[in-house]
Amino acid sequence: MNFSIGLMRLVIVGLIVLIGTLYWRGWQRLRRSGAPLATGARLSLLVNSLLLFLLATLPPLYTLSHSLLYARALQKIMVAMVAAPLFWLACPVHVILCGLSFAWRQQILVWLRPARWAG
Repeated sequence: MNFSIGLMRLVIVGLIVLIGTLYWRGWQRLRRSGAPLATGARLSLLVNSLLLFLLATLPPLYTLSHSLLYARALQKIMVAMVAAPLFWLACPVHVILCGLSFAWRQQILVWLRPARWAG
């Protein structure tokens, strides 16, 4: 196995774990406050989408996709047509922001807010 491929797999798994952890913290905080955004269905959507991303980017499907067209097509369908819509249906940005501390939330919201030059 090439070092860069192993490093890329480690980065992918790390990002998925980070997103899942931050989402879990936000989901728990919203659930305790009784917000309608924190439903079990949204949590299961996020978990399923993250599992599909992992399945598509890790062996054996990733290694098979270099030699089999069918595996490559299955990989693209999993990521683009199933995992991505499930991910966005889980409202990850809203829930993750609720899981962050107030200072981090303020910094991210300032960065996301569009600049208004007209005042």
